[in-house]
Amino acid sequence: MATARNSHLFLHLSNRLESLAEQLTEDLGATTVDPMTPHSVVVSSADTARWLSMQIASRSGLAMGLKFPFLRGMVDELATAMLGGQRRCSPRFGRDALTWWLYDRLPEFMGDENFELVAAYLQGGTAQRRFELARRVASLFDQYQVYRPQMLRDWDGDAAAGGWQGHLWRALRKDLTSEESFADLHAAVIALDDTELELVSLPHRLSIFGLSTLPPAFLDVLHKAAVTTRVDFYVLSPTHHYWSDLVTEKQRLKSTDATSPRQGNPLANSFGKLGRDLLDQLLAHEIQQASEIFVPTCSESVLGRLQDDLLELHDRTQDESRESMAETDRSIELHSSHSALREIEVLHDRLLRLFQDDPSLQPRDVLVMAPDIESHAPYIRAVFGTPESDLTRIPYSLADQSSRTRIEVIDVFLRVLELGLSNFANSRVLDVIEHELIRHQFGLTELDLERIGRWIGDSGVIRGLDAQHRARLGLAESAEFSWAHGEATWVLGYAMNGDGRHLYADLLPYAAMEGDHLDTLDRLLTVIDFLREVAESMRLPKTRSHWGHALLRFVQRLFGTETNFAADLSILRDALSALSDSRSEEHTSELQSRFGISYAVFCLK
Repeated sequence: MATARNSHLFLHLSNRLESLAEQLTEDLGATTVDPMTPHSVVVSSADTARWLSMQIASRSGLAMGLKFPFLRGMVDELATAMLGGQRRCSPRFGRDALTWWLYDRLPEFMGDENFELVAAYLQGGTAQRRFELARRVASLFDQYQVYRPQMLRDWDGDAAAGGWQGHLWRALRKDLTSEESFADLHAAVIALDDTELELVSLPHRLSIFGLSTLPPAFLDVLHKAAVTTRVDFYVLSPTHHYWSDLVTEKQRLKSTDATSPRQGNPLANSFGKLGRDLLDQLLAHEIQQASEIFVPTCSESVLGRLQDDLLELHDRTQDESRESMAETDRSIELHSSHSALREIEVLHDRLLRLFQDDPSLQPRDVLVMAPDIESHAPYIRAVFGTPESDLTRIPYSLADQSSRTRIEVIDVFLRVLELGLSNFANSRVLDVIEHELIRHQFGLTELDLERIGRWIGDSGVIRGLDAQHRARLGLAESAEFSWAHGEATWVLGYAMNGDGRHLYADLLPYAAMEGDHLDTLDRLLTVIDFLREVAESMRLPKTRSHWGHALLRFVQRLFGTETNFAADLSILRDALSALSDSRSEEHTSELQSRFGISYAVFCLK
């Protein structure tokens, strides 16, 4: 058993990602299997897949016959194949399905003494609070299956284990007796005998590229697959030394040997835990080292010295003499800015200078990282998307964003839903109808928007759809200053050619309505009717499936069969279809309007 595993689990180490890509390219070129059989390279993100395919193409001339699956999908596929192709991880144990199950079942447990804290948290709360709790617990259960499968199996066998979470898990298992979780598949896979795997059809070779962490349960599955499948791990490591025994300064001071001298590079000690843990995991599974490519920079720059210090785990602070830094050295720079916008402006100017100083540097060679790209995205678009001239334009793309930030159709849809729950202030309505997509869908022109803005100001429309809506907002139950009042004056003004002096049915017809304004008025009334329909629908409680159908109907009304962004609309419709799927609804409890918004935002992230 060990011999088979040792011959099929291999490790490639380097301190440069380009070197790992080159090694992978060489290994792919040496593969002797059917060239028409796709080779799977597991990556951590779509951006890594894109970069890696470009690296392979630049080194070998083309990149074809490659698949870039993510780790979870690949592990599920291997587990199913090793178990005969019939046993699969049920989607009902996925985070989204678990969220709904927990939302439906949580109220049933509130009388249980184990749920005192949960009951206190939910007491007097809204459906949205219950949904948020269900989502968090579902996320925990999803992670437990991957990181603590043995704990879940222990919960299955002990009716008192796990506290209130254990009670929920056992209730879930009871409801889904015919379904299997990843914890079940993991147990079945590790129990397989190696001789059984020799009869299973698995890929000839599998590459794992650039992962910084690996759940132990996933590694167990890959280890089993390595009985017949060659599995190559291409791992980035800053040093060629063994560094798993290094400790941080805090750990050293807490230890009994706190007076011992500090060892290793402090940066590697503090920030290298994930890398050390991954190597420890791989070495514990008897992996063989296939290649080791560590390249010193041999550079006198600050960055080069830092990289070489990491390579050798050298602590320069312990040196008796200090080396000086050249005044022109700008390999590492720190910029302090007073706002996020200024940060992006400084970045843009600095990149322009770098491209000017180094003609060989290309935009594709630059990676900009931020702890929260979402908060910076509007400023990035403002600075990089609208340069002063084409000469200062820098091509860019944004990754790791939510669907709302990344896909304009989804952002517009959520804006409309949020408007439906608002007080319909004139400024907020104008913000929505002035959006390019809304204008396009309802045929509004620049001239229309100019007229509409003037009409709203002249007619005194401030907030509220009508008298009833204003009353629900806590305002006087009067149509004055509402959109209904404005609509009535505009229509009367067109029909009666009002002079601004005579009332009709206690209304003053709008005097500035001209004969050629009819098309503009028709389009404005169509938009307001649609928004009124959304607001009325959002006000009424609905069951889960009814919410799904209502949201899908809004999408159809808003975008119809638009083909310019069909792919984005497909993402939106697929996300909302899960809500309207009757198979996911076991209870018919009605959910309030803000729940519809909460769910839409949740599933579109």
